[in-house]
Amino acid sequence: INTDIYLDSVKLEIQFKYAESKGAEAVVIFGEEEKQSGSVKVKWLATREQDTVKVEDLSSFLSSRLNP
Repeated sequence: INTDIYLDSVKLEIQFKYAESKGAEAVVIFGEEEKQSGSVKVKWLATREQDTVKVEDLSSFLSSRLNP
C-alpha cells in the first residue's frame, strides 16, 4: 500500500485536496478522537464515504478494499 504523510498543521480540506492531486483513493484520519478510541477513519475521496476501522485491522481493511 503506497502511503504519503502530510505533516503540516492545516485544515483537513487542504489535506484532502493534496491527496486528490496525488491520485489517492482514500485518506486515513488519525486525530485525538481516533487515538483515544484505538481506531482511524478512512475517507474515500471519490464518494466521500467514511469508514471507522480499528488500528490493528487497517492494513487488511485497506488491502481488501483497494485490491479486491
